[in-house]
Amino acid sequence: MRRTPGSFVRETLNRLSLLETGGVGFLIGLSMGFLLFLVGDRFGRGWAITGFLVTAIAVYLAVQILNRPSFRWNYENLRKGVLAETRVGQLIEYAITAEDCAVAHGVTRPAKVGDIDHIVATPVGIWVIETKYQRVPRKLFNDVLSRIAANTRAVRELAPIGTQVRGCLVLAKADQKKPLDYSHGKEKITAYTPALLVRKLKSEAQQKRVIDERVTKYVWELGRSPVSLPTKLPKPKIRFSDF
Repeated sequence: MRRTPGSFVRETLNRLSLLETGGVGFLIGLSMGFLLFLVGDRFGRGWAITGFLVTAIAVYLAVQILNRPSFRWNYENLRKGVLAETRVGQLIEYAITAEDCAVAHGVTRPAKVGDIDHIVATPVGIWVIETKYQRVPRKLFNDVLSRIAANTRAVRELAPIGTQVRGCLVLAKADQKKPLDYSHGKEKITAYTPALLVRKLKSEAQQKRVIDERVTKYVWELGRSPVSLPTKLPKPKIRFSDF
């Protein structure tokens, strides 16, 4: 089974939802248990009222925590992140329908920071792609470039010598007319809109292959879902380090 676009963020979102539901359920259950204990032992009306108040306070606090701007902001950003990765991933797959191309989504290895949203192999090189729903705030932009640069270096270190490996930032809601170049350390990172990236990938997909054909096979292997893999993994048949 292959990982679909947005898999890594979707899993994080699901864990957050389970935590939210479990936390509220725990507080309510604990409070109700306390109330039933008091009423069952007939401690009197005063204790019963106290139990009701404890339950009400617990529910109120749970609601307040879940409605905090920071919590809702993070939850909403994750949801938008899933939408952005899914859209960009689908466009990438549409763009590289060629024999010497491959794509893997939500790659956690060989990522150095978090996951790599998409790794794309074309006949002429490898793309390390990070997606964002909209423009990144200025104060966070350097952190995003640092993440892309670190993961791009990680892929380059494992690729055959001389393989072109490029870092890329895709802004799903951007409307720029041309790619924008940035740099972080020695890494050049180019920002695209989905339309600009599709145009670039479609062009590369039609070019003559200059990279080792095993790179394409390895990228396909990276796209396998961890859920479908055995507990003890056999040595991969193809690894960048084998080159």
